Amino acid sequence: MRAVLCLAVVVLCACAPPDPCARAEALNTGFSTRHAACFAEGTLPGAKFDTGACTNSMPACSSADTQTLQAYFDCVEQLPGCTPGTRAAFNAGFLECTTGMNRLSPGCFVP
Repeated sequence: MRAVLCLAVVVLCACAPPDPCARAEALNTGFSTRHAACFAEGTLPGAKFDTGACTNSMPACSSADTQTLQAYFDCVEQLPGCTPGTRAAFNAGFLECTTGMNRLSPGCFVP
């Protein structure tokens, strides 16, 4: 019986979407490494990520907001690494990824 319960917990946890704040922090950390070739030294966009502020803001998010965030992360993670020759396409792709982010509930996802 205990094995069945443990299996159920593992299956349910495996199906749950990743924590948006943890995912955002990982994305923020790796972004500059993957895309630095497109930006002059010291000009790579990105602010310091505040995990505490993000976590505190998540209760303001609806389930639709969470789906929008996960779609944004999926999209950005799938962008190919940026190079000087692909910068325009990268920028267009990145902007496309942000579709819907301006419709998040007030106070939702404050990184």
